Amino acid sequence: MLTSTLRENGLDIEELLRAGIASLDLTDAQYQKAVREYHAIAKHLDENQDFCERHSPDIYPQGSMDLGTCVRPLHRTEFDLDIVVVMNGAQYMTLEETMDDLEKALNGFAKNPTTISRLDRCFRINYPGDFHIDLLPVRPNPTPQNLTAIQLPDCKSLLWRPSDPKSYKIYFELAKARVLPTSRSFEAVINSKNASIAPAPKQTTQQNKSILQFAVQLLKRHRDLFFEDRNDATSSAIITTLSSQAYIGHQNIEDAVLEILFTMDSFVRPVAPRVPNPRYLVEDYADRWPHVPPSREIAFGEWLKQARIDFGRISDLKLKTASNSLQPILGKEAAEAALRTFDQMGISGLRAAGNLGSDRKTGFLGVVAASASVLPVGGTSFFGDKP
Repeated sequence: MLTSTLRENGLDIEELLRAGIASLDLTDAQYQKAVREYHAIAKHLDENQDFCERHSPDIYPQGSMDLGTCVRPLHRTEFDLDIVVVMNGAQYMTLEETMDDLEKALNGFAKNPTTISRLDRCFRINYPGDFHIDLLPVRPNPTPQNLTAIQLPDCKSLLWRPSDPKSYKIYFELAKARVLPTSRSFEAVINSKNASIAPAPKQTTQQNKSILQFAVQLLKRHRDLFFEDRNDATSSAIITTLSSQAYIGHQNIEDAVLEILFTMDSFVRPVAPRVPNPRYLVEDYADRWPHVPPSREIAFGEWLKQARIDFGRISDLKLKTASNSLQPILGKEAAEAALRTFDQMGISGLRAAGNLGSDRKTGFLGVVAASASVLPVGGTSFFGDKP
């Protein structure tokens, strides 16, 4: 029977995982469009003389695109880009006044006003069927230890929430550098008249991505699949934070993911802040856990348990069951895309060496040993395409 594992037959599981992750990355077109719109929004605010005189704004990206851990959403839903607008003149403004000021500054940006929505913590600019941009109006809240700390508005609670995405980015870069040297992730500085505008995130590729970034992308995709029909999904901030803390520098994706999965819950604190920003402890990414029923903490535990099971199967991945084993991790389309790439990279070499065959009884394709029950395979590929 064709039950040999990929590893036993010299096939590289690392390359299979990388092929799967590649299909989760944003396309070049999606990335370029997001960057163009980021530049357009920043330019629009920079040219608003009144807004810039009041606030001398600092504008910069944050979140998954900035960290290089963005994954293409399931079922062609929209991905998002977060933009922070630090309004330096808002220290003594109320929460509502701060929101109103940015809303006024955004007037005239969108050709269709209905594409801009005012939410509890941000303004959302929609690009239907493609992506959306969330603009967060914040005010500076520096401390001697955190000069880049800010406060985010929360219109639902009427409270300002502490945050420091810039220091978090530094922490994540240092975590990546446990294996790879830190590389600058921004493009050239944007010319501006009045505002301080950070460049858009540089697109990450298979060549410049760290093992930690690969691992976070895999865990986020598994999260998306696990919570597909639920509304209590573990946030990307929690997964990214716990992953960066649990990552000890493994130089391959499989070992890194398994190490993270079996240690990440040890970094959840027993009391608030439960999952803090490692560089700004008053910012708690799990602040909703006790307030949103059903318990998101319980949901996190359920996801973690299943992730350990699903990723634990990687070591024993077999060709004839590879697709079924990969689908809980990557999803059906990404799993099939990975196997197609793997076919081109690895199976063709096995075929040329005469080590690829199909079982006479079942017809399953796989790596073979000498056996009367196995038919050698010549000019067929893993998915039945012509060679």
